[in-house]
Amino acid sequence: MITKILKLFPTHKKSIELSVLIKNALEQSAEKISHKLFEKAKEHYNDKQYDEARTKLLKVINLDIISDKAEDLLKQVDRSYANYHYDIAKKYFDEEKYPPAKIEIQEVFKLVPEDTRAKKLSDEITKNEAI
Repeated sequence: MITKILKLFPTHKKSIELSVLIKNALEQSAEKISHKLFEKAKEHYNDKQYDEARTKLLKVINLDIISDKAEDLLKQVDRSYANYHYDIAKKYFDEEKYPPAKIEIQEVFKLVPEDTRAKKLSDEITKNEAI
């Protein structure tokens, strides 16, 4: 609607003022949503609900209001979630349950591709599967 008005009356003072007001209101609204999502993501992270935390943080990043903070927290979430999967993989490995251990290691790599512990464990799993 505003776009149509601005096309019809591009220099009309009231059209420009209304456009600026709407733009500001939308930005403020997006910022409030961003902050709420970010706070909710922190709660999920603290409760070890990593999937939920990641979902909220990705939404914040897409809104691009406080994305730097969200990206930092997302890295923490990914690291914690990777540790969670690594611990499960290690447990399976210690129980000589190699197929489920491999699945958990793949989850680690999805979250933290450069994880050196996971790489070592993955190599150990492959080695022991061959025996």
